[in-house]
Amino acid sequence: MNRPAAATNAERFTLRFPQLDRAIEARTTETIYQSARRGGVRILGACGGRGTCGSCYVRVVEGAVDYAPLRVHAADARLAGEGWIRACQAFPRSDCAVEVAARSLAAVVRAEVGALGEVALHCAPAVRTYDIAVPDASIAHPAADAERVIGALPAGAVHDIDLR
Repeated sequence: MNRPAAATNAERFTLRFPQLDRAIEARTTETIYQSARRGGVRILGACGGRGTCGSCYVRVVEGAVDYAPLRVHAADARLAGEGWIRACQAFPRSDCAVEVAARSLAAVVRAEVGALGEVALHCAPAVRTYDIAVPDASIAHPAADAERVIGALPAGAVHDIDLR
């Protein structure tokens, strides 16, 4: 299949998703998958729309698309008989009504930050910084570097350090 070249004046169409009560803009230079993701319609695509996973099945109920898969999956033949195609391999050529397969709909997950009320978080970083002055080693005080660094740390800064 010859994929459309990127163009600044790409023709634009409307993709309607009746089951989701959504309509988005599509461009001739984008696949249905790309247009849907850009428009906020969450279609699963484990491969990111590269045509390798076979998880973005849609059925074009109305309208015209160019469809010629780069890679054929085992499920494609069975699902094609029912009108299902992969969104990442289909380019819209008119306004379309598109049904997304139930297995291809990505659940919307939202974090309910304020649901728990005020939550105090205990911060215990694994790494801390200290500005210290390490005394030079001398013949009179021949301590190892690690011992001199630990000795220069403030009281309470050293916890369970093994110098072996």
